[in-house]
Amino acid sequence: MLGVLGWSVLSSLGAAETLKTMTPEEKLRQPDGPRWDGLTMKACYELALLRMESLGLSEQEVRIAQARYREAIGSILPSVRAVGEQYFFKDRGTDFGSPVAGGGFGSNDLTPRQARVNVRVPLFSGLRDVETARAARAEIEGNRQSLRRARQNLYLDVAESYYQTLSYEEDLQILANVREALNERVELLEQRVKLGKSRDSELLQARSALAQTKVDIERTKGLLAATREMLAFMIGVPVERWTLKDDAAPPPGSLELAEYLAQVTGRPDLLAAVQMERSARAQLSSAKGEHWGKLSFEGNYTFYDSDSQRDGDWSGFLSLEIPLFDGGSIEARVDQQRALFAQKKLDLSRLEREAERDVRTAFNQFNSSLAELARLKEAVETAKQNYQAQKSDYELRVVTNLDVLNALRDLFGIMREESNARTNLRVNLVKLYVAAGSSGMPGNLDQRHLLTHVPKI
Repeated sequence: MLGVLGWSVLSSLGAAETLKTMTPEEKLRQPDGPRWDGLTMKACYELALLRMESLGLSEQEVRIAQARYREAIGSILPSVRAVGEQYFFKDRGTDFGSPVAGGGFGSNDLTPRQARVNVRVPLFSGLRDVETARAARAEIEGNRQSLRRARQNLYLDVAESYYQTLSYEEDLQILANVREALNERVELLEQRVKLGKSRDSELLQARSALAQTKVDIERTKGLLAATREMLAFMIGVPVERWTLKDDAAPPPGSLELAEYLAQVTGRPDLLAAVQMERSARAQLSSAKGEHWGKLSFEGNYTFYDSDSQRDGDWSGFLSLEIPLFDGGSIEARVDQQRALFAQKKLDLSRLEREAERDVRTAFNQFNSSLAELARLKEAVETAKQNYQAQKSDYELRVVTNLDVLNALRDLFGIMREESNARTNLRVNLVKLYVAAGSSGMPGNLDQRHLLTHVPKI
């Protein structure tokens, strides 16, 4: 699926000269290829557009529908054919195949030849061909809208992996700070134990907290590796060849639900469902047209005839076919198309209600995560003050070492929650865009707009 676009990406990264002998996909997957440091969300999405096979399948569905449309249009237009014929007859006055009697196929008089041009013009067919073409045209547009929706859903998938990767990286940094703080605490307690100012149990408490933090670090590294592999699968570049850069703008402070509800009518999957309903309606009309007769004209212009002294003869005739009895097969096809049309109408109605529900749900989730993040920022500041106060009180022997460790654990626990909430806020904003099918979201980019944000080395 990469094709010329994949080669353009590689050329823009300065790798074309060293990797000329490889296919575009092989170049992308080379472990010793150029590094892509500072990949943004848009760059990851555009690489995923070049890579994902699901979009290629959707594009093929569009081409299939276009071929059906051309086929339907072709059945409406006149057809012109050149026909050459040669006839063979048995000589009834002799033995068949006897060379002695001179019979069989040997005589030129018994093999007349003819060449002509045949023209067939469909005049009326109950508008079946017209409705079939109309159904195919609606199917083309429906598949195009489905492709747009697939791109938007891909944007959401990439965003979830991208922001989750950044979240785990930030979580690792927080845990590294926890480990550093606990190491300092252990060193301090070791000195205090030697001086007799602290008990051994306090030192063991700190060492236990440090060991648990190291376990959390290893667990988070495993989660980070998994998300990086998922993102690498989407963008088609090995994990060791890229790093991420968070350049996302701050989320808006407030949103209007009505604004996103108003955009739902333009959501690509809804537009696709509308087109599929139109296609089903046209197919129903085409099936009903089978009850009508078929009228066509056919003409022949003979420009060579071995049995005639004159060339250039022509003939033509009108053909009328009226179905009188077919065992109910036409009505069965009409009933089938009527049921399919009703099914498409129900699908559209269900999708409209689900789209509104999705927008309301995503809107509420975004507002909830926004409020949660605001409260967590306040909690982080309070936890910092509490930790400093506990450390000071410990020096004055007002509180125990366990109180200090609990304050430290609470501080960094809230910081980790804040980091996770920040990730959820960004993902929920993308979910809101996708739920509304927002025309301004990057998920509506097509391949003509690619290669804009892919970084160069």
